[in-house]
Order: sequence, then structure tokens, then C-alpha cells
Amino acid sequence: MNFKIFCVLVLFSLIPGNVVLAENQTSNFPSAVVVDDIFEFNPVLEGTEVINDFIIKNKGAASLEILNIEPDWGSTAVSYPRQIPPGGEGKITIKTDTKKYGGRRIKKNISIETNDPEQPMLALTVTGEVEKLVTITPTRVRLIGPAGQPIEEVVTIIPGEKYPFKIVEVKAINGKRIRYSWSKVRGTKGLKYVLTVKNIKTGKGRYLDTISLKTTSKYRPVINIEVFGDII
Repeated sequence: MNFKIFCVLVLFSLIPGNVVLAENQTSNFPSAVVVDDIFEFNPVLEGTEVINDFIIKNKGAASLEILNIEPDWGSTAVSYPRQIPPGGEGKITIKTDTKKYGGRRIKKNISIETNDPEQPMLALTVTGEVEKLVTITPTRVRLIGPAGQPIEEVVTIIPGEKYPFKIVEVKAINGKRIRYSWSKVRGTKGLKYVLTVKNIKTGKGRYLDTISLKTTSKYRPVINIEVFGDII
């Protein structure tokens, strides 16, 4: 190549405008930005489904692809866009179940896999306090022991202070192998119920039953307590 032409090409490549052009060509990729990656909900009653829309924006120059979403157990990705165009935005809808979290703080993490080369993994969080409707101790009746011997268990049911209710009826789904009785007791912290369950099966073997508590609660009009028997 002629030396003069070579020099001209070298000088041309150093012109600022051409440097910008080269930079633009190398930055032609998506860029994911989450507006609020942590959602803290107000206290809810246990069993409430918490739903939130996370907004994700594409600040890049190419289409942003959401390749996969992996939420913690108890959370579900209800819907999300597969692609977000340059300059656009989309929402990822996450549903979280608070069942069995009464009296505790819940925290669920959601991992988002994208085609953004700079941050291929995004993290979302759903957290908040879950209030308890009722305290049941123990949560499951276990009648285990030798045949011919008295076997019973006592269960206490204490309605939550913010969500008081009354038990108006108690019945067993099967009831052929158990006998039960219940009473209400007024203590220092309010009303509580005492449920006594006894085994009446005389022979060996296992069985399952359910005791159903009909309540005045609009949140849980029926509370079920499982019964497991193992007569040896």
C-alpha cells in the first residue's frame, strides 16, 4: 500500500466522530433496569395472597429478553414479557402466598435471567409482616400408643387479638375411631378453646381423621385439625 494512503487512513480513524461511531457499534446490546427491586407490603393476615408488579426497563439499544424466572417456593411468576424493546418497559407480576406464615416476617426472592451481557441475573424481593389469625397447639393430633390403653391429646385454640372469633360447632369427618369434646375458657388474654381427642379404636392399626371447627370468622369460617392414630 502507498505510504501516503496508509497515513491518511490512520489519521481518518482517529477523527472523534469515527470514534463515537465505533463505540455505538460495540454498545448495541440491551440494558436491564428494575425500578424498585424490593417490595415491602403492609401487614396482612395469614393466607392472604400478595400480588405485586415489578417494572423492568430496557435502557439499551437492543431487545431485552427475559429468559427465565425462578421464584422461591411460595411465590409464583403470574405473568411477564418475553421481550422488551429498546427504550420500552414491561411488568413482572409476582404472587406470594402467606399461608402458614402467621406471626412471622416473610421474605421471598425471585431470580430473573436476561440477555443483558452486563447483568444477566436480576434479583427481586417480596417481604412483609404476616399476622396470625389463630394459634393452634399442637397443629395436628397424634394418638399413638398400645391397644387397650387410654390415648388422648389436648389441643388449645387461641383466636388472634386482632381477629377474634368464636367456635360454634365441632365435628369429626369420620369419627368412628375417636371421641372428642370441647370447651371454652376465658383467660387473661381473652377467650381460648380446649379440644380433647381420645382414641376409641380397640385393635391395632393406623387411621386418619379430621376434626372440623366451624367459626364465626369471616376469614376462616372452617378450621380443620388433622388426626393421626397409630395403635400398636
